[in-house]
Amino acid sequence: MNGLLGIPRTSASDIICIKCHKQALAEKQIERLPDGGTLIKTFHPDGKECSWAEYDNIDDMMERVRIKNPKIIICPSCLKKGRINHYYINKRKKENVSYLVVHEPIGGEWGRKSKVKRVRRCYINEPVQRDIILKKLGRYIERK
Repeated sequence: MNGLLGIPRTSASDIICIKCHKQALAEKQIERLPDGGTLIKTFHPDGKECSWAEYDNIDDMMERVRIKNPKIIICPSCLKKGRINHYYINKRKKENVSYLVVHEPIGGEWGRKSKVKRVRRCYINEPVQRDIILKKLGRYIERK
């Protein structure tokens, strides 16, 4: 695996976490993010994990207009047809992406100021279901 700036690493002992600047046992690419970045995780000897988003160029980091290209899938949790959607748990940390499958409308509206039609949703929490979603979206990175 290449290190920072594309320089190949000679051994596992020279992996330094760029988030906490401590020695790490391993650094892995986990998945492609919706905004074009790659989720990277490092694993430390004390059991701590650090994660961050890494981008190929500076243009990928810029806020872009979302292109509507809905992906329809058979939901891995309820086995009904629905549309894949993502959301950020924390807007400041773009590496914390969660997925949900939006199903049929159930009637009524959510919200006081802005009215949003109510729809049935299945939140994807299990790693196996998340891998199915990532494969459908083309963002899955094979684990070695």
